[in-house]
Amino acid sequence: MDDAGHRENGRHKADQYKSAQGQWLMQHQPSMKQIMAIMAERDAAIQERNLAISEKKAAYAERDVALLQRDAAIAERNNAILERDNAIATLQYRETSLSSGSMPSCPPGCQISRDDLNKQLAVSKADWKGQDLGLNQVSYDESTMPAPVCSCTSVLRQCYKWGNGGWQSACCTTTLSMYPLPAVPNKRHARVGGRKMSGSAFNKLLSRLAAEGHDLSNPVDLKDHWAKHGTNRYITIK
Repeated sequence: MDDAGHRENGRHKADQYKSAQGQWLMQHQPSMKQIMAIMAERDAAIQERNLAISEKKAAYAERDVALLQRDAAIAERNNAILERDNAIATLQYRETSLSSGSMPSCPPGCQISRDDLNKQLAVSKADWKGQDLGLNQVSYDESTMPAPVCSCTSVLRQCYKWGNGGWQSACCTTTLSMYPLPAVPNKRHARVGGRKMSGSAFNKLLSRLAAEGHDLSNPVDLKDHWAKHGTNRYITIK
């Protein structure tokens, strides 16, 4: 009898435990409303995260634009400084020549000497220079065309005006590629002259490039088109 009563008491306790556990689960089981609220909070958190990512990307884009504008401003400033230094060097060279009683070997705007022209014609025998371009002749117009550049230093450097419509490299000679070109040790305010191209040769080059479909609104890179003869290191840079 005692064993039967003990078993009956155990079953009664187990039933009570199961009933209490079921009631607890029923009371603490989340309702559909609570589940929807949790999902809404999750979606709102995802939207906030995506918005933060978008704002971060927009900030990066604005930063990149600002960096590009800064680099462009620095490049313009450097070009202005270079032009100023060239103008100062030209004035000082003129003053030095006048004070010494001698004229510059080639004052601004002068024609290239006959010997230089003969030398160019004798050495530079590229076929395109001797072509008769006729009505397809293109002349340089600084109001609509940018100045030519040279990439001998792997960076595009604007060339200097030289002679009558010609150009001189700011960064290379027949044996040297660096920017700025080094100063001449025994001549004050003078630098080693860059490679040169006469105005007529440059116009013929423009005509050939235009005939080949080159867009002349972009600067022409003269790296592979310079004359092969030496340079006059005392030339006045304008």
